[in-house]
Amino acid sequence: MAEIAEKSAEWMTMEEITSVALPVKKILLATDGSASSIKATKFCIGMAKKINAEVLAVYVSGQEDTMELPDELKGKKFFGGVHPSEAGLAVAKAFGEKNGVKVSTTILRGSVARNIVKVAEADNVDLIILGESGRSGMSRVSLGTVAESVIRLSPCPILVVRG
Repeated sequence: MAEIAEKSAEWMTMEEITSVALPVKKILLATDGSASSIKATKFCIGMAKKINAEVLAVYVSGQEDTMELPDELKGKKFFGGVHPSEAGLAVAKAFGEKNGVKVSTTILRGSVARNIVKVAEADNVDLIILGESGRSGMSRVSLGTVAESVIRLSPCPILVVRG
């Protein structure tokens, strides 16, 4: 089936103004366990609950060696001894259970943006939700690059939840 090209507003007729649907059945939540990811997780679960969608929560491991934790957190154990990034998956699963939303989780290794997009394509995801980084300095630039890359490469719409 050929896809119909969208017209710009000035060339549309009233006959082309029709009912619209939001066919989102599967949402990919990209999480790294940060506070901004938790905010995105809550938004994602709330949306999934409202529209009866399922969630695939994804954490991509690949930059832990370069990721810096705040000094006050270095050397501490998190969420049952799990690194905070992977704990974001457990938190997403728990929010899903509490709200009646089916949440599956996966951990991938390698390029963060490419893996997010690859999973979205392979699993026929309708929407990707990411949290906005609350980090500063070089880690913010790095995370900004990841979000920007996902936006450029994604086969589906992206929603960025601001911190």
